Amino acid sequence: MSRAAATEGADAVLVRPPGYFSAAVSPASLADYYRAVADASPVPVLVYNIPKYTHLPIAAGLLRQDPDVILIGEMRDAEIIDTALKAAETGHLVISTLHTPDAVTTVSRIVSMFPPEDQEATRVRLSEALQAVVSQRLLPRADGHGRVAAVEILLSTGEVRELIKDAGRTAELHEYIQEARDEYGMQTFDQHLIDLVADEVVTYEAALAATTHPAAFEKQMRAVRRRPRVPTPAEAAPGQ
Repeated sequence: MSRAAATEGADAVLVRPPGYFSAAVSPASLADYYRAVADASPVPVLVYNIPKYTHLPIAAGLLRQDPDVILIGEMRDAEIIDTALKAAETGHLVISTLHTPDAVTTVSRIVSMFPPEDQEATRVRLSEALQAVVSQRLLPRADGHGRVAAVEILLSTGEVRELIKDAGRTAELHEYIQEARDEYGMQTFDQHLIDLVADEVVTYEAALAATTHPAAFEKQMRAVRRRPRVPTPAEAAPGQ
């Protein structure tokens, strides 16, 4: 889904990594994917990487070189965010990270880094530039072999843009993501955690420890467990 967002157009894609794995993994993967897609195009594509601690003049100077994709290590202050928004507004794909727990907090954190008198304008700019927010947490696999990512996905739609613009309604993004799953392919952490438990990829205990809404998660899990199990095609075949 994040790859699809990266190829939709020239906008900003934010990836929120969990604290215990490299923040560069997902953004770098998106940039590599964009390079691979571009290899099939006759038009050259320039992908520039702005490391986590690059000085602002260097980051701003890259815009004058007209790159197609800009990978920023971390949105750590208003100046870097302003540069990223300017890049997105002028037709560049911007991929970056922000250390926040979920998609809604990501939006609020970006706005809060600006002075109060600039926050309304920042909301408008962000609503128009943002293509997607992908938040992820790594959980131990139920079989004990490595970890698996639980992912929250926010994609830009007309309603999402309106919710970002309106400071009093931004908190509604969480509910909207839940309701927009079937139509737009978005999902909350809890929705993906429930899927992972139902598919026996992670344990119930691991998922419960990872959720930010334990009571709601437990309620949804009880509803899932009451649903009749759908037989697999092999089980439903005659003679089985």
